[in-house]
Amino acid sequence: MPDVIVYDGTEGELYDTVSDPHQWNNRWDDPACRGRRDAMVAELRQRLPQARVPKLHPAAMG
Repeated sequence: MPDVIVYDGTEGELYDTVSDPHQWNNRWDDPACRGRRDAMVAELRQRLPQARVPKLHPAAMG
């Protein structure tokens, strides 16, 4: 199991819940949705907290 899972923003799900309320059609890779997708990823990255230095390590459960 990896210590840290890193997503680079190339994977995801994006749905038009008005025309596709059951979310059958993932439009993440749809070129027509690229601007919206890129804007959402940029906003998410901007809102993430800064990395802790030094990193916190989970304590062993005993």
